Amino acid sequence: NGNYTESIENFNIVIEQEEAEILTLEKGYWFLGNTYFQLDRLDEAEEAFRKAYEFNGAYSRVAKTYVDALTGLAR
Repeated sequence: NGNYTESIENFNIVIEQEEAEILTLEKGYWFLGNTYFQLDRLDEAEEAFRKAYEFNGAYSRVAKTYVDALTGLAR
């Protein structure tokens, strides 16, 4: 709904849950990356996508695509 600030807060709560399932954490990082991307906070987006990629799960391939694209940008 465009409330990106609240989304960042909520996704940070998700990724801080040590007992969460791996898929939940991966999704949390994925959506956090997308939220930062929408806000043009590209360094933070890249970091979140990289963490999603490191889980090597359902979002790994698409997260890698974003990491590669963001790494190549001059900022």
